[in-house]
Amino acid sequence: MEAKVLRCDLLLSMTTRNISLVKSRAAARYTTPSTDEEGKEAAVAEQVEDTETAAPSGSKARLSEEDGSECTNNDIVQPRSPFSEAFDAVHSIKWEDKAEDALVECLIAARHLLEEGRPEVLSLEVQAVDWFGPEGIVSPKQETLEAQKLKSPSRGPRFSDLTSDPEQDQSDLDSEDEEETSEDGSIDIGGSSRVYPLKALFRLHDRYEEQRLAVWLHLPASKREKMGYFMCGLERRVGSAWDGFGLALLMVYDSATLIRHGLGADKLDKWIELAAVKNTKKVRRKPARKTI
Repeated sequence: MEAKVLRCDLLLSMTTRNISLVKSRAAARYTTPSTDEEGKEAAVAEQVEDTETAAPSGSKARLSEEDGSECTNNDIVQPRSPFSEAFDAVHSIKWEDKAEDALVECLIAARHLLEEGRPEVLSLEVQAVDWFGPEGIVSPKQETLEAQKLKSPSRGPRFSDLTSDPEQDQSDLDSEDEEETSEDGSIDIGGSSRVYPLKALFRLHDRYEEQRLAVWLHLPASKREKMGYFMCGLERRVGSAWDGFGLALLMVYDSATLIRHGLGADKLDKWIELAAVKNTKKVRRKPARKTI
C-alpha cells in the first residue's frame, strides 16, 4: 500500500509540473467541433486540391535532381537528435491519465483492506526504523557532528568558530529539531516517520481535485461540464472509487476520527448523505411485515 501511495504521489507531481500541457489536451478534447457533412466535403475537396498541387512540385523536384541542379534547404530533412526525441516522448506522456489510474488503484486497494478487516494498515504510522533498522537512521545532530568532523584542518579556525558559544550551538540544534515537527504533530527526524496511508490518501485526493479544478477553469464556459461531474474524473471512475472508499471508512471509523486523520468536513458530509440514501433504499426494499 505504501508503494502504491508513493507512485500516485509521484504521478500527481508530474501532472502538476506539466499542468500547461494537461490544460491544452483537455481543451482540445472538450472543444473539438463536430464537423457536419458539408464540412467533411469541404475537407475532402481541400485534400484533393493539395494533392493536385503537390504532384507538379514533386515532378519538378525530380527533374531538378536529374538535371543535377542544387536542391534547396527545404528539400533536405534534418535528422533529429536523440535528446529531442526523448524530450518529445516525455512531453507526450499523459500524466493526468496515469495519475488518475494510480489514484483509483489506491482507493480500491484501501477499500479492500477495510472490507477484509485490516484498517490498521491504513491508520498506523509507517516508521522508517521498521524498514531500515536503527543503524539506517541518521538524526540531524549526527549529521551536523559528522560535517564538523570532516572540516579541513588546514584552513584554520574562523573568527565565528572562535567566538561561538557551545550552549548556543546546542540551542540551535534543538530549534532545528523543533522545526522538523510538522503542523499535525508528527515528528520527522531524518525520515524516521512517514505520513500513514490514510492521511496520504486524503491529501492525494485533495491534490487531484485541485488539478481538475484548474483544468475545468481553463475550459471555455460554453464547453464545460458540470463541475461536480468533472471533478469525478473520466467516466466518474475516481468519484465512484472515492465514494466506495468513504462508505467503507464509515463502517470502521467515526466522524471525529476521520476528521482527525485529515478528511475535510465537506467531504465527510457528502459521505454521510450518501450512506443515508443507501440505507433508505435498503429499508424500502425490505418487505413490509404482515400484521395479525
